[in-house]
Amino acid sequence: MEKLVQHSEKEQYTTAREAQLAHLREVLTRLEERASQAAGDAKVEMHRVAEEFRSRDVITRVRLSELKDSTSEAWEEVKFGFESAWAELEHSAKLARSHFHS
Repeated sequence: MEKLVQHSEKEQYTTAREAQLAHLREVLTRLEERASQAAGDAKVEMHRVAEEFRSRDVITRVRLSELKDSTSEAWEEVKFGFESAWAELEHSAKLARSHFHS
């Protein structure tokens, strides 16, 4: 029998992830500001990396919304989809940081 997730567990998890997403959105904003001040090929590459980061951010936010709306029965499956998107977002964030700090 599948474990039914408690409402408070779901709320705590999604609230924590929302805070982490807000922090990453701030990082993205700062990186985009830096990209706008760059020149030439560096500017093009920085914008490309920032756009990939933004794209992953949007996908992750959609998955979080789906997670928040999921039923207790569907929680684990939907959470798996969210965590997959989260991992891709974190990878994009690391890539962006490495490009912007090199």
